[in-house]
Amino acid sequence: MYTDHFYTSLPLFKSLHAANTRACGTVLKNRVGYPQLLVSKCLEKGASFTLASDQLLAVKWKDRKDVYMLTTMQADTTVAFRERGAPADKHKLVCVTDYNKLMGGVDLSDQALQPYLVKRKNRAWYEKVAPYLIQIATYNTFVLFKKAQGTLNFLEFQEKVVESLLFESPTPGQTLESEDV
Repeated sequence: MYTDHFYTSLPLFKSLHAANTRACGTVLKNRVGYPQLLVSKCLEKGASFTLASDQLLAVKWKDRKDVYMLTTMQADTTVAFRERGAPADKHKLVCVTDYNKLMGGVDLSDQALQPYLVKRKNRAWYEKVAPYLIQIATYNTFVLFKKAQGTLNFLEFQEKVVESLLFESPTPGQTLESEDV
């Protein structure tokens, strides 16, 4: 399981490890229990520093900014990569490369939804869950729509979905791009 900094915590990762679920994610440097030895360590760009316990690996890696991670699935190993325009291979921790590769879809969906978020300030977190899940489902449907050579952008797609839900439902032969909808 890969998580972003909002969900990553030591107690969660320990519980997941106890349940035989491997996890990796970025973490806030001021999260309760995160080793302050890592936070205070000064690193040059591309360098990393790790601390390991029996089941957890805590990581600080310096890119443009400091990146803090927790993982229960990768060891303290690096992989070679070549940066564009760089003359020689560099090394990056496996947990960082895996995280970047596998969290890309989540970041893209968050980026696509950002202008259209229906979340508003309110006290109750549960009032935000249903609208957010509907938006995620709509975005996932949009991704499938685009793979089927749909030509609408996300805003137009959302408008067509709402229009078809509020007004006359399309017949089985119609598509969202039909003028009759």
